[in-house]
Amino acid sequence: MASADGGESRELAPIGGRGIVIPEEWGLDIPIVGVSTSIDIRTESGKLRLFKVLQGKGKDIKEAINLVIDVADFVITPAGRVDPETGELQKWPRTLLVSPDGDFYHCGSRGIIKSLILISQLVATAPWIPPLKLRVNAENIEGGKQWYTLELTELPKGKKK
Repeated sequence: MASADGGESRELAPIGGRGIVIPEEWGLDIPIVGVSTSIDIRTESGKLRLFKVLQGKGKDIKEAINLVIDVADFVITPAGRVDPETGELQKWPRTLLVSPDGDFYHCGSRGIIKSLILISQLVATAPWIPPLKLRVNAENIEGGKQWYTLELTELPKGKKK
């Protein structure tokens, strides 16, 4: 499958016809280039929705721990920063969980991506209409960090895999 920038990528799960694609250097052994989204960008409204999400601030996923949130779409985009101690560029996948009204939660957790993959493969592919009801879970891990996952609180009605 060709990616948006012309490079080759391998589709992990068909999501809204776009696929979940992850850069190899992100450690999930799935090659990717560019942005992956369930938002249909073949329409003007889809392009506008994606643009607003990518330019928006959103809320940190920490604000949603133990809450059930409505998720209709997702966006996965590369992110990075220069480590102030080493000067090295650190890269990670930034995931945006988008509600039907365009609000979103963001995080850099691979656990969230793994949850999206499981949901896509076992339950239903995005976009999710009606939105999925997902509980955000967090587990403390080494280095004072947290591992986030999504828990499906109910099966979607009317949309089958």
